[in-house]
Amino acid sequence: MCDAVNVDVDRSGDIDRRRGRRPAVALPGLHSLWSGSQATYGVAQAVLYAITPTSARAIGSMPTDEPCYFAEEDGGVIVASRSALMAVGTSTIEPVGVPDASSPSLAPAAIGGLAAGRYAVAVSYLRGDLEGALSPLRTIALQEGQGLQLAGIHAPVGVDRVRVYRTALGGTVLYQCADLVPGTASYLLGNDTLGRQAPTQYLARMQGGDHLALWRGRALVARGRTLVVSEPMNYGLTSPRHGFVQFWSSITMLVGLEGGVYVGTRQGIFFLRGTRPGDWTQERKGALPPVRGQPVVIDGNQLPPNYQQAGRRVAVWVAANGFVLGCDDGSIIEPQGDRVRTPAAINSSICALSRRVTATLT
Repeated sequence: MCDAVNVDVDRSGDIDRRRGRRPAVALPGLHSLWSGSQATYGVAQAVLYAITPTSARAIGSMPTDEPCYFAEEDGGVIVASRSALMAVGTSTIEPVGVPDASSPSLAPAAIGGLAAGRYAVAVSYLRGDLEGALSPLRTIALQEGQGLQLAGIHAPVGVDRVRVYRTALGGTVLYQCADLVPGTASYLLGNDTLGRQAPTQYLARMQGGDHLALWRGRALVARGRTLVVSEPMNYGLTSPRHGFVQFWSSITMLVGLEGGVYVGTRQGIFFLRGTRPGDWTQERKGALPPVRGQPVVIDGNQLPPNYQQAGRRVAVWVAANGFVLGCDDGSIIEPQGDRVRTPAAINSSICALSRRVTATLT
């Protein structure tokens, strides 16, 4: 085996040397290339770039220069690294969701008009209409007529408001009672009318991970052997109590289709069948474990007639026996399974262009 540069290999295997070529775009350290419906993206030295055949435009900084995985839904692009989950705009990139809030200090106040007894207080951060998870509870016992004095109401940059919740006397349910400007030094909670129940109690901010898929209005993130599922229509929040599925070994591939989600692990392929996480049934498939990487999803009409999936989307990934097709009904097709054995590889990259799927293995 030898290395070759600037050669073409045709369908019959013949090799033809190209005329002189030069790189269209030179970005030292470029990795994690991905192409969606709107643009092609890549990461170099912890900067996300939008890439064309003649240019590379910096969009924004990632927290670290880790491998990244991309997903697209309704034209919106999300990128995940182990350290972060980010939303990509035309010329910006920002974290998905709102930071989990930290607890303010709480003390009795001489006035306030509250009945004697025990109360609990928590706060959340808001950016626009998007609300983050609640802080840990602070509880305090009051005497008759006292109030609740909040202090240490800190919020990170980018937070627009701090929302305060408290319980009724002796209660456990939190209700909205005030919205504060970040930087407010202190605030007195008294016997004011309580508002709606806290919608983000028992939730936490969605973290980055090793693989990413957007599926039916949810973000799915793989962290080690755990598949973490966001809340519906809110990629930034998850339920630590219910929003996850654990597998026996590390997740190496993740892709969602209409009928369910394919999860690749070191042990093999699993299909989570169903239209919402609460209805998932887990099926172990007979296919070989995938090579770690991000699969592509193609139109099933573009497949050869003997494999065609008319009107359906099909996932394509690479295993030791070549390309594998994952259909949205949970069936798997291995078109090269009886004649291909790929070289041992740790990672794969796949692209689909002009009815041709190309994979590189490293």
